[in-house]
Amino acid sequence: MARILVIDDDRSCGALLTRALVDEGYAVTCVGNPGEAIRVIDTGWADLLIADWALQNHVDGVDLAHHLHAIQPDRPIIFVTGYGRSSLERASRGLQFHSVIEKPIDLDDFLRTVRDALGEGSPVSCA
Repeated sequence: MARILVIDDDRSCGALLTRALVDEGYAVTCVGNPGEAIRVIDTGWADLLIADWALQNHVDGVDLAHHLHAIQPDRPIIFVTGYGRSSLERASRGLQFHSVIEKPIDLDDFLRTVRDALGEGSPVSCA
């Protein structure tokens, strides 16, 4: 069973994603702030990181993804954003990630993306 860390400061979105993932049989930890996320990332617990790009407290999902890659460079990352894919790709600072899911989220597409990220998906590299 894959272990997934969901990071979203919007509680309703985090709860929606968590419920969908748990219903599919994944072990999920959902956190709402960067400090909690770093603590979970540092344990090495997650097989997949799903992070909202825009978080509070001047730390964003890209910062957390860079932190994860410094510890576990092979872990796939899916970003969730309401700001658009192209803005995220410009802000990613060369980070390799699997996918971007734009809000509002289609849960069927989201779950297909998760399955792909945990399988044979190819990462996207943005310069």
